[in-house]
Amino acid sequence: MRFNFCTVAIIATATTATISTTVSANRNIFGISSRSKSRIFGKHQQLNNKFISISHSFDYCGVIVSNVKVGLDIEKFRSKILNISKKFVSQSDLGLIKLNSIENVTKVWSIKEAVFKAFGHNKIDFKKNIIIKSVNEKFNKANVLIFKNEISENYSIEIYNFSEYICCVAKLND
Repeated sequence: MRFNFCTVAIIATATTATISTTVSANRNIFGISSRSKSRIFGKHQQLNNKFISISHSFDYCGVIVSNVKVGLDIEKFRSKILNISKKFVSQSDLGLIKLNSIENVTKVWSIKEAVFKAFGHNKIDFKKNIIIKSVNEKFNKANVLIFKNEISENYSIEIYNFSEYICCVAKLND
């Protein structure tokens, strides 16, 4: 997937090691200098002034590289998400998503996970510190506020469904 602000690669039956190898082998596509020696693992990272986020879920792994702060999350739709939803879905979220379905609750989790990765601070309460301000009618776009102490950031979210999975891309608003 290509956006005007980033490049996203999603690979089936991949591991984070495969993604790291893919990014390293295609540094020109991602705009990363071949002289860079940094490893590409873990949460939000910056490499050669590029922001990088990696995600994986079962058979899929993805990476996003951008000039602006971004976060990526890939999730497989699974019924167990409903059992833990009270830990991250607020009353405000429920009002926005309307239907408490596996797909909608997974989207809420994935939105919050992508924003959390982009934000780059730990000890975030997903229910209290990540606020979904709006979603569009198709529930494939959202606007989100995340805050910790005096730091707050607003993100635009794009949501993609494929197979039994969802992919959320969070981009810091200007």
